[in-house]
Parts: sequence; C-alpha cells; structure tokens
Amino acid sequence: MIPLMSLGWQLRSQLPRAGQMGVKRRERAVHPEGHLGAQLRFALIRRLGDQMADAITTSAWFGYTSWFDFCISVLNYPCDLQVWKAIRSIVRYCGFIFPFETACLIIDRPTSFSLDELERFHADSKPAVTYADGFSLYFYHGIGLPEEYGQLPTQEWRAQWLFQEHDPQVRRALLHGIGYEKISKDLQVIEIDAFNEYSLLKLENTNDVPVPLPILLLKYINSDTEKIQIIEAPLHSRTVHEAIIWVNKNWFVET
Repeated sequence: MIPLMSLGWQLRSQLPRAGQMGVKRRERAVHPEGHLGAQLRFALIRRLGDQMADAITTSAWFGYTSWFDFCISVLNYPCDLQVWKAIRSIVRYCGFIFPFETACLIIDRPTSFSLDELERFHADSKPAVTYADGFSLYFYHGIGLPEEYGQLPTQEWRAQWLFQEHDPQVRRALLHGIGYEKISKDLQVIEIDAFNEYSLLKLENTNDVPVPLPILLLKYINSDTEKIQIIEAPLHSRTVHEAIIWVNKNWFVET
C-alpha cells in the first residue's frame, strides 16, 4: 500500500466511530485562474511536455498531512513515525516527484517567486519562479509564458505575435499585455457586429506575411471608466451574442 494511504488508515482506525462519521471535507475556495500549484504544473507541462505526464504534485497532499499532523501532534495517536517524518519532509520541501521504474526524481520547491495582487505568479521581463539550479519560469498574471515573450517588457510585445502563437492561454496573455490600443494601431481591425457596449472584431495582419487564420475578438467598453477589455472569441462567431455566450462558458473575465 502507498505509505500516504497506509498512514491514513492507521490514524483513521483509531478514531472513535462517532468521530469518523463526523469528519467532513471542507470546501476549498478555488480562484478562477487556478491555485498556484495548478499554474506551476501547467507551465511545466508547456516547458517539459511529456516528461510531466507521470509527475506527482505534492500540494495535493496538503489536506491529508494537515489532518495527520493534528492526529499525531495533538491527539497523540501512535503511528509509524519514520513514515510520517518522510511524508512531512516531502510535503514541506518537495514540489514535484517524478517516479521511474528504478529511481525517483524529487524536485525542490522554488527558491523565489513573485505574485500579482490576486496572488497569481507574475513578473514583467523577468522570471516569476526560480529554482536553486537556475531553472526558471515566466508568467503573466498566472499564465505560463515561453521565455521569448516573458523576458521582454510587455510594452515591447508585438501584435503580430498573436498570429504565430498556437496556445490559446498564451495568446490570451498576449492580448491582455499588448492591449487594444496597440493592437488596433498595428493590425487591421474589422468590425463584424456591435451591440451596446460590445463589438465583435476580426484582426488581420497589415504586412505581407500570410497568416493561417484571422483572430476574432470580443471587445467591451466600460461605460463608467471607458476601460476597454478584449478577449478572443471563436472563429464560428457571427454575432456579439454568440461570442458572449461562448466567452461566458469558457473564460473568466477580469473586471
């Protein structure tokens, strides 16, 4: 049996039956962009690809080990202390585990990281997450970025990159970082449909470099602040209404 599960059964078997029946899982508040562990995992998947397929994220063990610690440290329940110390050390110091047939690769947690006001990984023109060996990751408000984008200040991002980027999450970061003003200046913007403060737009490249497909945007103007928000809409959108329905189902839009 897996040591984590074995230790859990040891401790649970000592709880009075009434206590076992009363143990309930607390609902966790999850940010729409995902917690930091998920952001880190998605960024590593983009960077490492198939190598992350079998990786184990130790942040998933936090709830279990907190309960273990209460039973052992407060209730003084007996258990295999050697196993408990090993599990506690892994959760405290290890971020990911890569299991292989004859070996196990354990990765330390980052040595430094930076967050935005919503506690998402974020840094402008520098790594948002750094490891002891120099390995680093770039983020834009919780979205992992390729190094060629992340190492540049957002004001140097180019609107033409939108057509060459295939990852929809990264393209979303580019849209937000570049902003509508620069996009409308550097690219050809064609209005397809409009309703009240919303517009459905099509982007086309202004130079001679061909692009595989155009990009559709849903544009929203806040009537109080005049702030413009843009988010990518699916290519099958023909009206503002269709685009709004799809965006509401698939994206969390910041206000």
